[in-house]
Amino acid sequence: MQKQNGHAGRHVAAKGPKKKLLVLSATVVLLALISVGSTLGMLQTSTDTKVNPFTPGQGDIGIIESSGSSETPGESYELDSSGSADKNVWITNPEGSLNVPMYIRVRLVPVWRNSTGEENMGNVDRKITYNFAEGWEQNWAQNGDYYYYKKVLQPGETTAQLLDSVHVDGGIPEGMTLQIQVIADSIQAEGGAAQEAWGVDPTTGSTLPTA
Repeated sequence: MQKQNGHAGRHVAAKGPKKKLLVLSATVVLLALISVGSTLGMLQTSTDTKVNPFTPGQGDIGIIESSGSSETPGESYELDSSGSADKNVWITNPEGSLNVPMYIRVRLVPVWRNSTGEENMGNVDRKITYNFAEGWEQNWAQNGDYYYYKKVLQPGETTAQLLDSVHVDGGIPEGMTLQIQVIADSIQAEGGAAQEAWGVDPTTGSTLPTA
């Protein structure tokens, strides 16, 4: 399978007894929804008043990983002898009466933690490579640290697969764990909300000119 690679790296001394080499996965959903509206319109006549409420839409997206579940973030993945671990990632827009068509973008953030679980702010001398799903560029576009889904994600739909696996050159240092955070933003597709908020055309990943 042909895979596209990107990488990020940080640097810290190993410490503590040798343990299993694990890649910890954390899923975080950030909702950047610009609602259809939550306004109250009043139409008045000389005899009565009619009140027309407008219900806001919502963007209740979820992150699906290798297990096929978005309910239990923080799963552990053991690196194989080559230093790789499968980590399949999709984003879903669950079906619901209030859910609206959305644009999606995703950011992958590596976080090293020490043996007590604290985020390590030192330098870990390991190169991290993201191996993306075959043909991912047909459905996703990269702009900086973000991966934009090119299509409008309708309620009840799931994106094409983005990530396939993660590789760590040299494995994980003793006493350390690596957490790959998947951070997904959603915003309503109508009204040019994504272009205005993100400054990017999600259908191409192109940065839009500023006024």
